[in-house]
Amino acid sequence: GAQAHGGTFKASLLEVIEHGGTGRLLAYDPKDQSTRVVADGFTFANGVAMHPDGDVLLLETGTYSLHKINPKTGTRRSLLINLPGFPDNINRGPDLANGKASFFIGLISARSDWLDKNSNNIHARKFAMRLPASMRPKAVAYGHIIHIDEDGQILTTLQDPAGAYRETTGAIVANGYIYITSLTETSLGRKAYPIGK
Repeated sequence: GAQAHGGTFKASLLEVIEHGGTGRLLAYDPKDQSTRVVADGFTFANGVAMHPDGDVLLLETGTYSLHKINPKTGTRRSLLINLPGFPDNINRGPDLANGKASFFIGLISARSDWLDKNSNNIHARKFAMRLPASMRPKAVAYGHIIHIDEDGQILTTLQDPAGAYRETTGAIVANGYIYITSLTETSLGRKAYPIGK
């Protein structure tokens, strides 16, 4: 469990290295208090949002992907693949001028060269998991938010290559600002919105 490995963040790194595909999307029915598995096999499912058509958007951190899942049938298709970092959260953004919905995705870290090079090497991954935490692949300081429309088209990206505001987890827009969240920072990031205003 996460607690045995130093908390949810440290445990999440092990989940990504292990690449076990144990993540699930669950549906809870408050009427009869039942829970069912909608879809499974995800490598660190991490962030959900409702699509305007009733489907569920789900981020898969371990495969750098965003999926669109029908909550009744469990059928899925990928809206975004091969993202440039580990997606951590998805939040609804403002509706666009064309009437489409938009979403913000936070990338908590840039991709790991080591993980990419060893994606098919189960022995290297097993070895890495047995290393002391200080020697395992680590998150890279790089702030990154992606703004997409409901079809998965990228509208804009906000990036901080210096990583001054690091481990970004998401963003919301309110009162003329975009507020950016982080897993480790002690304050919210804030910038005038729309950008360039």
